[in-house]
Amino acid sequence: MKKLISKLKNIDGGKILDVATRDGAFILKLKEGLKDYTEIIGIDNDEEIINKNNAKNTESKVKYLLMDAGDMDFEDNSFDIVCISNTLHHLLDKNKVLNEMKRVLKPGGRIIINELFDEDQSPAQTTHVKLHELGGLVDSLLGDYHSKTLKRHETIDLIKSLGIEIDEVFEDYETDREIQKKLVERVHNITHKVAKTKGYPEYEEFMRLAEDIKKNFDRFGIERSTQLVIMGRI
Repeated sequence: MKKLISKLKNIDGGKILDVATRDGAFILKLKEGLKDYTEIIGIDNDEEIINKNNAKNTESKVKYLLMDAGDMDFEDNSFDIVCISNTLHHLLDKNKVLNEMKRVLKPGGRIIINELFDEDQSPAQTTHVKLHELGGLVDSLLGDYHSKTLKRHETIDLIKSLGIEIDEVFEDYETDREIQKKLVERVHNITHKVAKTKGYPEYEEFMRLAEDIKKNFDRFGIERSTQLVIMGRI
C-alpha cells in the first residue's frame, strides 16, 4: 500500500493500537511507513492467532494481546494512533467497536481505517470481490458473522456519524506477492469451502457462485481489490 506508507513517513506514531490485528499484516505497513513509534499493540479475540503472533515476534516494541475489541481493557486516552484494517464487515456491532477505538484514543489522536469496497474494480479485482462475498456468505451460514462489503460512502458516512473528523480519504492498492499467492489458492479451494454447506438449502446456489468465480478467474485472473483508507482525528 504505497500511498498509505508514503503518507505515514513524516509521522511519529507514538503509542499505536491495531484492532482485530489477525496476523499483524497492517502492523507491518505501519512499521514500514512511520517515521518512528514507541510501541505498537495488536489485539484480536482469537487466542490461537495471538499465540502465533507472539511466538514469531522478535521486536520488543511490538506485542499482541488477546482482547475483545468491543470491550477493551485499556484506559481512556491511551493511544496516539488507533487503526482497524479490513475488519468492519466482520463486526456485528460496528459502532460499539469504533466507539471503543475513540475512547482509548488521545484527544487529537489519529484514527486510520482501511476497508474493502466493491465498486469500480477491474475484472481481475472483481474475482476477488466475488470470492470475498461468497466466503462471507458461507462463513455467516456456518455461524461466523460476515456482512456484505460496504460501499465507499457507507464507510465514510459511518465514520462521520461517530463524530470523527476526517482529514483525508484515498484509495490504495496491495501488491504483495504473498497475498496474491494466497488469493489464487483461495480460488482453487472455494468449492471445498462451499462443500461445508452441503445439506443447507443455499448449497446449490453457493456452488453455482463458486463456478462463476472460477470462470472469472480463468478469464481475467485475480488481483486484490482496491481499498479505501480514511485518516481522521477526534
